[in-house]
Parts: sequence; C-alpha cells; structure tokens
Amino acid sequence: MKTLWLWTLALAAVTLASGCSNERRLAKGKPLRQLSSDAILENYEEAALRWDWLSMKVDVSLSGQTGLLLPTDSLPDAMSQSFKATVRMARDSVIWASITPALGIEVARLLIRPDSLFLLSKIPGNAFYTAEPLDRLQAWTGADLDFRDLQDLLSGRPLSLDPKSDRFLSRIDGRQYLLVSRYKRPVRRLVGLDDKAVGPTDTLRVQATDRRYTRVRNHSEEDDLLIQRHWFNGLTFDPEKDVFDDLYEQRSIQIARSQFDDTEEGRMPMALEVRFQSPQTTLEVEVGIQRARVNNPAEILFEIPDGTPRKTL
Repeated sequence: MKTLWLWTLALAAVTLASGCSNERRLAKGKPLRQLSSDAILENYEEAALRWDWLSMKVDVSLSGQTGLLLPTDSLPDAMSQSFKATVRMARDSVIWASITPALGIEVARLLIRPDSLFLLSKIPGNAFYTAEPLDRLQAWTGADLDFRDLQDLLSGRPLSLDPKSDRFLSRIDGRQYLLVSRYKRPVRRLVGLDDKAVGPTDTLRVQATDRRYTRVRNHSEEDDLLIQRHWFNGLTFDPEKDVFDDLYEQRSIQIARSQFDDTEEGRMPMALEVRFQSPQTTLEVEVGIQRARVNNPAEILFEIPDGTPRKTL
C-alpha cells in the first residue's frame, strides 16, 4: 500500500509539473514541452473520469444522409432530428436511455447490453419493440462500434485507445499533443506517406490506383488499414479530438469533445460532436450534457407491455 501511495503521489506531481511547465512556455510564446506517448497517456489517465455508474440529462441532435442508417419510417420521429434524453450507464454492463422529444412525454426507451440492443417505441399508433444483436448497430450506422466504444464515447474517453497494446508517435500540434498510430507498410503504399510524415491536419485517403487498392485490401487484415489519431490539451491533457481513417472500408470517424468540467471523480466533457462518414452514409451527432451524476447507482427499468408487436429493423 505504501508503494502504491508513493507511486500515485509521484504521478500526480508529474502531471502538475507538466501542466505548469507548459503554461509558462505558452505564455512566453514557446511550444509545448516534448513528451513521449506514454507520458501523455499517463497524464491523461491521472485526470480522466473514474466511474462505475454514470447518469446524464442530454440534448441530442442528429443529421445526415440515409444509407445504412436506421429506417426512420420505423422509428419515432425524434430519433432522426433532435430530442432530449436521460441516459444511465453501469460500466461494462448496461446503457439505458429514455427519449423525450417534447413536453416531457417519453416516446421511446433504449436498452443496450454488451451483446444486444432493445428499442421500445411508445408512440400511440406506432408502438412496437425490437430486439437485435448489438453488431447490427454497425450495419445501421456504418460505424464499427462495440459496447465498450459506446460507453467510452458517452463518458468522454478516447475511443479504441489501449495503451497496453497500441503504439503511437507523439507530436506537438499548437496547444495540443497529438498521438498518431504506428501503421504498417500497406497503409504507406495506399496513402503515399509513412506515419512519421503525417501532419496533424492531413486527411488520410487512398492515393493509390483502384487496382493497387484492391490488391492491398485483398492481402490485408482490416486492422492493418486503420489509422488512429488522438489530440490532447497541452495543459489539462483533456482528450479533445479523435480521428479514425479506415482505409479498408473507406470510412472515417471524427469525435470532438469540449466544455470539460471538473468533478470529484475526474474531468468530463459536457459537449460532444461525432461525425461518421462512409461511401453510403454521413451521420452527424451533437450531444450537450445538461447535468451529470457520477457513481450514484440508478434504477434501470425496461419492460415490454403485453401485446406490443415486435418489429425487425
């Protein structure tokens, strides 16, 4: 215990020192102090939100072109535009949401488990429920998101970031630190750049001929053609942006977080913008968190009334 306590104090001291040092450097017009990817991630983890239960009141706005999206003629109208929702999450267990587009009247309820998704429409004249495996979510949205990704997204954690197995190059991008995933030779052949030459604002798209792209794709695993970039605030180490370029499926995900709030359990973004883009789909999601409660267990109720018809979406 004594060793653990000393390690925690040392890490906190490093985090504070890094932030103060960078504040002085920026005030003098100097760039951020160079840090390794491990140091950046350690600073982030020290300030990150620590939660087992999370409850939120949110405003959500959706926009985009149809393609692989949920069929709006089978869903409450509010699901395709804007709505308010109460969201409750238990780590690694459940995501629950109650959707109320206007006048505080609940029109839909959502329950997501690690392997399944349930939707209950409560609109008079269009009441139904659906039960689907969670992997159907990828087909609906065009984004390869699993249960952990969804919880990370809603709690403000960088998406698909595993410090134990991922390897990154660290860069300085103005007032932010940038981590770029180390990628393999097939990616270099497709985008025309290696990971060391990628600039912070570069949009990574296939630069090869159709024939070369087909050949490289047929001889690569999907993860071989995925490029990750993560931006962290140079003073607070808040995870302000993620960008994923999936060259295998020709799609991208961009996530921007802002308005970080201090809580006793760590820092949490109160505004979130997500953009999914693929050849078939463009979907933009904006989430504003009006109120959040951390580590207060909440009731999870999801009951399907007798006689409610089931639909397959």
